Amino acid sequence: MRRYDAYRIERNDNLAAPEFWNTRFQDIDLRLATRENDAERIDNAVDDLERVALQRLNDTFTPLIIEAQDRLNSLGASFSAESFTPLEIGLGPRSFILTEESAENYVYTDYVKARSAADGARYMLGEVVSFDRATKLLEISVDEVGGSGTVNDWLIRVGAPPDLTHAARKDNPHEVTAAQVGAWTTAEAAAAIAAAIAAIPGVDLSSRLARDQNLADLLDVAAARTALGLKLLATQDTVGWSQLAANIFATAANFRAKAANKLLTAEAVWDAAMLVTLPEQSGTITLDLSTGVNFWLPLNGSITLLNPINGKNGQSGCIYIYQGSGAGRTVSYGNLWYPINAQYPALSTATGASNYLTYQYTGNLFAFTGGKLTG
Repeated sequence: MRRYDAYRIERNDNLAAPEFWNTRFQDIDLRLATRENDAERIDNAVDDLERVALQRLNDTFTPLIIEAQDRLNSLGASFSAESFTPLEIGLGPRSFILTEESAENYVYTDYVKARSAADGARYMLGEVVSFDRATKLLEISVDEVGGSGTVNDWLIRVGAPPDLTHAARKDNPHEVTAAQVGAWTTAEAAAAIAAAIAAIPGVDLSSRLARDQNLADLLDVAAARTALGLKLLATQDTVGWSQLAANIFATAANFRAKAANKLLTAEAVWDAAMLVTLPEQSGTITLDLSTGVNFWLPLNGSITLLNPINGKNGQSGCIYIYQGSGAGRTVSYGNLWYPINAQYPALSTATGASNYLTYQYTGNLFAFTGGKLTG
């Protein structure tokens, strides 16, 4: 309510009188105090309203949340049920009365498996026909069973459709007979093999099919080796040098001559690489490459190196040419000697000079190069 008239200043008012102002200030103070008291009461009312509202929410939603948590925690149990209905194990329709606790939240699947709590080998597996939660009646059509007799402690769990094709067999499907899968017997397989061998033109293996002809009657490895004619090797787990014949190893001469049927050792290779010293030469010379790889050739006159004989394709080596005590001794070459870059080596003809040629035989020519070593 407005109180402007109570605060108006009129003509001839004594503004210096304390009561003039005190009356007005007292009225203002009372009005402010009243508003402050009203504000406190409003705050208290709002607090009370908020408290009541929160309590209502708590009373309403907390049980729902707890129930939802319980349902989530027992989700797995929702697919399980119990029944104490006495039923005989067998195929066809069966009816279970579920317990009060398990029927309330039970969720069934297309197929369920009911088994004895005391003996899991006794069970019935079938398709769900119907479930009435009010009467707690679960009806199934049994397709597969295990064990026999009457059971009254049923645990009902999620099941899978059975393999009816195998379930209808008279034998164990994992132990089928040869006739069921069209396989031969041992005797039939042996007869077929013998017939196939007999049909090979110009081959008669009948005498080799006996056990004593194919090592089948031997009981140990050593006896089999002996029967194969391995002699000393029949009793050896490993073969060392001492068990091998001495004449199977290649000598240096065998390696140079490319001998067949020889075992090559590192020793023989390096022996074959040793310099073969020839007597002093002059005139025409034909090197025999089956007698050496590397040669020492002293001169007592000028020479012509004719085309070597017995060269092996890929063979390479060297020729040391020593001038000896004379000077001016030259070297000429046969038509199969091909110098690198068509440049014949410049050899020293000074007394006591040493020259060096290196070559490789390619099957139809001798590629070579060289030069002076000393002199």
